[in-house]
Amino acid sequence: MNALMQGLGCLGCLEDSSDGDACEAPAPQPPAAPARVHETELRARDDGTRNYRLERRAVAWACEDAVRRCADAAVDAALDESLRDALDARLGLKDEMAACGLAEGELPLAFGSSRRPRRQPKKKKRKKAPGPSRLADAPNPQRGVDDKYWAQRFHYFSLYDCGIQLDAESWYSVTPEKIALAIAARCRPTDVVVDAFCGCGGNAIALARRCRHVIAIDIDAAKVEKARRNARIYGVAVDFVVGDALVLLKTLRADVCFLSPPWGGPGYGEDFRLEAIDVQGVDGFGLLRLAAACAPRVAYYLPRTLSVEEAARLAPIVEVESQYLNDKLKAKTVYIGFEEAVPVVTSMEGIADALSTIGCAQLLVDDDLRAHNAAASELWRAFFAADEAHRRQFALADGADSGGYHSSGMLGRYNAHRSGVIYEHDEAVPQLVEGVAFVERVEAWRGAVTALARDVLGAVAARRGAPAHMFAAGGAFDARAAGRFHVKRTHAGAARVLLPAHRDPSTLSLVVHFSAPPSGLEVRTPRGWARCARAGPGVVTVLAGSVLAAALPGVPAPTHRVVADFDDDDRAPRLAATFFCEPRPDARMADVAGDTSDAPTYATWRARSYKKYLKKP
Repeated sequence: MNALMQGLGCLGCLEDSSDGDACEAPAPQPPAAPARVHETELRARDDGTRNYRLERRAVAWACEDAVRRCADAAVDAALDESLRDALDARLGLKDEMAACGLAEGELPLAFGSSRRPRRQPKKKKRKKAPGPSRLADAPNPQRGVDDKYWAQRFHYFSLYDCGIQLDAESWYSVTPEKIALAIAARCRPTDVVVDAFCGCGGNAIALARRCRHVIAIDIDAAKVEKARRNARIYGVAVDFVVGDALVLLKTLRADVCFLSPPWGGPGYGEDFRLEAIDVQGVDGFGLLRLAAACAPRVAYYLPRTLSVEEAARLAPIVEVESQYLNDKLKAKTVYIGFEEAVPVVTSMEGIADALSTIGCAQLLVDDDLRAHNAAASELWRAFFAADEAHRRQFALADGADSGGYHSSGMLGRYNAHRSGVIYEHDEAVPQLVEGVAFVERVEAWRGAVTALARDVLGAVAARRGAPAHMFAAGGAFDARAAGRFHVKRTHAGAARVLLPAHRDPSTLSLVVHFSAPPSGLEVRTPRGWARCARAGPGVVTVLAGSVLAAALPGVPAPTHRVVADFDDDDRAPRLAATFFCEPRPDARMADVAGDTSDAPTYATWRARSYKKYLKKP
């Protein structure tokens, strides 16, 4: 929500006022150019049988005015799996009726299903069902409706011939059904979504087929009545409201707000400007401010002539999706606030809550630890700046996985993209950089991170009601943050995913980010992969390990991965240090899990976990 509201100007005019006076604050100015603009394309192709193939692909990232092109393989890997599934799904009417709790007898069975049967093998020829392309030449009975809109009626509603009603304006303003479904797929999962200008219900119906609860608003009662009828034909439940969206958006609270305001008719121009939108005197920026007050995520449906530069004026981070139907650009949707990110907290209470929810959070540390991190950053940069011959003086012993330096690939194929140094809790760090108090500063830094880890574990244990002695100093599950630490220099790889999805076999993992953002670390959440967006000496990412998840039921051990950014090829290698807080090697896992069987020690369990991890494809 904060990122969405940033740069949107004054919100004083959104406050309810008993006397109806307007806000006296100066008119807000459109925000400056955003930090990031993500361009994508959605292409729907009809094979002539009302079956559509949906393709969604990234076009480019614009980061501080530098556009980076993406390879197809990287794009495919970047797409959320659930999103791809949603786009590829073909939902039938019967399925939607069942999802809404309706029996087949509650609607005429003649409506049938919008799902077409799968193509049979070539040896079994079948007659194609009449599709939009075969019915395009049917006489146009609609007065005042251009033939080109009438010919696309089945693109707008696949069940048009079952009694769909449209008014004159909706014929040129309705969203094609497959595009509407794709937009709705981006809005899920969600509890409540508001369609602020629903018209005859095209988008509201699609949202109801993907989301749990839809509130659809329109000031025109005749349009709302048609929308209700159309929703009944599709067998979906929508709360339609006749009212002024400019008023209702100030009081409603939702997860997503969908905006499809009037653009000014078909002749909206080749160079569309957001100021050209006029809804009772409110322009495109004013509508966004209202929507942002209603929901943390906004999907903004706009004309195809909208430029990326114009969309970039809406918010600091936007995604501009160009939507095609049979290779014809129909419209563009700007997604604002859809960027998933790991929560950023500033207190132990915030860390405890975040770890109890998703098992991960980014902590903004105090000045003391920030200073230790900054000093350590200079030391490790000096070490990696030395030539390879110097670094190899401190190389790992043959067969060892700790106690020195490793070059790229030495620790297996999943480390092909990084070099680093790794030390156990009882291993002294040598003088890796001459001419400075290297050992003293590194040990001071290690001690500061150890103290942080103990504070975090204490806060989480208190939050979950665990015994105070569970993670006490000297105990089996002490926060031995320096149990193992790995300083890694990561460079771009051929694949987008540099380190595959995994969980850490530790009590706690703390990642100290030395480089500038983004961090390259992603965490899996119920909504998909979330970015650890913050980086720098003042940021520590905290992840619960599988030992903590076993010791404190209810604390998840998050699945995470390391990815290459779209602009990695032009970046210097990232530098980060990961501290693994580990139990004593002789700690028995039965003491953690409460198992009475002869459970192995942590040393055995960790070795087994590592071995299993290294066997991943």
